[in-house]
Amino acid sequence: MIEHIRDGHADPRRITWTRLLGDHDRIARQCVDLVDLARRPDRPVEIAAIQLLELAVFVADHMGVEDRVIDLTAAAIHAGTSPEAAEAMRLRLDQLKSDWTEFIVHWTPEAIAAEWPAFTLAAEAILPRLAAQVRCENDLLYTEALRRGLIESGRVILH
Repeated sequence: MIEHIRDGHADPRRITWTRLLGDHDRIARQCVDLVDLARRPDRPVEIAAIQLLELAVFVADHMGVEDRVIDLTAAAIHAGTSPEAAEAMRLRLDQLKSDWTEFIVHWTPEAIAAEWPAFTLAAEAILPRLAAQVRCENDLLYTEALRRGLIESGRVILH
């Protein structure tokens, strides 16, 4: 857990925003790791299935927090994105969510084992999109958090 101290007190808003930024970094790393794993010639099916499940659970948990905390469209506009570009970003995110759901529903451990080459292609198609999305969100969240004064120089305590 990370607590941000200001005037001797933890600010829960800072904790949440810091978590979202950290979540994005972790999701991007997990995407890269899973694509690398899918490209291995030795077909580590069991490891891939476990990593995909871990990523799916982490993304679901992250989205549950993110959806309660921030409106990404509003953050994009505050960061200087035009309303039209912000709407296009929202539509891309909606499509990614739909594609992600299809991906995790289809690629069960059994499907991964039976169709490793197709799994590799599917992973190579969606996971870089997911990683790019969270990197984009991090840029928006960082800008918005600075604007709101939720992240700044301060003492961070790691537990």
